[in-house]
Amino acid sequence: MNRSTAAGLLVAIAIAAAGATVAGFGLAGRATQYAEVLDVKPVRGTILVPREECRDERAHRLRAAKEPDRIGGPAIDAVLGGALGDQLGRSDGARPATLTATERRCRTVEDQHPELVGYDVLYRLGDTIDVIRTRSPPGARIAVQDGRLLVDGAAAPPR
Repeated sequence: MNRSTAAGLLVAIAIAAAGATVAGFGLAGRATQYAEVLDVKPVRGTILVPREECRDERAHRLRAAKEPDRIGGPAIDAVLGGALGDQLGRSDGARPATLTATERRCRTVEDQHPELVGYDVLYRLGDTIDVIRTRSPPGARIAVQDGRLLVDGAAAPPR
């Protein structure tokens, strides 16, 4: 390496070191600001979880007996059967058949489950006292950067 290259390299290193020193003094002079946490209250809510609820029910249905010889419809049969049955006292004609079947009936119901929504945090920043909602409980203080509270991994503006 020749002399001019070595001199240039030394000058570049000196400038970089000086810049780092000045930047370090600028950061060191600016202290991190914090908001003081005064109170933390958990906030709870209720979520509705849908589910299907089913049950089996017995269903009874009447079915008219099949009589191919008859000419009249069900209405005529009912009138004639009622009149004859009333006069004779007893009918030995075909009786309606009762069918029993099991039917599954379902409906959607919603179960309520309590859930932690977050935390309402009462804090003091300078002369201002305010509340902010966070997902997790903060410590005794909250860092502030450029006038914004650093909560839950992001910067939130004070109210």
